[in-house]
Amino acid sequence: MRELCAAEDAAARLADEDPAAALEWLRAAVRREAEAAALASALEVRMKELASQLRETNALLAGHAGAARAWFEAAGAADEQAYERLLQDAREARQLDEERIRIGVELASGLTEEDLERMETLLERHDEDALRSLAGRTAEACRAAEEERARLLELRGRLSETLERLLAEDARRPLLDEREAVIAQLAEEAERFAELALTQALIRRTRETYERERQPAVLRRASEYASALTNGRYARIAAPYGRSSIELETAEDGRIVDAAYLSRGAAEQVYLAIRLALADEVETDEPLPMLLDDLFVNFDDMRMDAAAGLLARIVRERRRQLIFLTCHAHTAERLAERLPFAKRVRIGSP
Repeated sequence: MRELCAAEDAAARLADEDPAAALEWLRAAVRREAEAAALASALEVRMKELASQLRETNALLAGHAGAARAWFEAAGAADEQAYERLLQDAREARQLDEERIRIGVELASGLTEEDLERMETLLERHDEDALRSLAGRTAEACRAAEEERARLLELRGRLSETLERLLAEDARRPLLDEREAVIAQLAEEAERFAELALTQALIRRTRETYERERQPAVLRRASEYASALTNGRYARIAAPYGRSSIELETAEDGRIVDAAYLSRGAAEQVYLAIRLALADEVETDEPLPMLLDDLFVNFDDMRMDAAAGLLARIVRERRRQLIFLTCHAHTAERLAERLPFAKRVRIGSP
């Protein structure tokens, strides 16, 4: 045991007193040595990888340095500072060129070829002071021309007013006579318009009263069904006299809405109300069954609930058998909730 622990001082001291502790100490020392060896091996591998990366980086830097030297030689620069100065000079030259182009565009804007030639001649023959003096004289001439133009416009206005006054003196009497005749005709036309407007209002009121109070039983029953289907939004369905369209009257403000302008869902509600009313009209002593094929395709949840409630009421009150065909599971589920007494029959595959 002492020979085994001789390599580790702490384990050697414990070899006689506590061999088990000395052996445990040796095991710990062995683990530390193994971990240190593994770490050393990993570091050696990492150092090799870093050395390889360093060689690649040096090669890349050498390539970039060669390319940079080629750029310097092509630009005629001795070093990087000279190359930077050349780049700065190039940027300034580009800015000056852009400024030259902008100034040229501004100077040539709206000018003809002849104007451009005259401008270039002035620029070639005059220096800055001469051009500034010429611009001042030109501005003064422009102001004088504007003043003369304003004076001439004022004179033209006075002459036009004088001419109109002279012409009006001869034409005044016929115009006055014509105005009196027009006023008298307008008075007659206004009286005639009032009579026609009153007659039109009476005819419209009479027609509305007839349509509201004398409408067929089918429309009265359809109005009740439409009110139930729309949760009271529309109070009446009407078929205006002399027209083939269907109109609805809103319950809130009595506004008339043409059915052609309804949404798809609302239009199908009106269609269902009229269909149910026609079924009631042709009803015999024995209620006939009614076949409905997927009416709720374009109904949202609110419309579907209202329609299901109305169908349930018709079944209870009129004891009419309803056969509703649908290929939509959610429609069948909603009808089953509102009509718990209904019988569901699956056709085809489940």
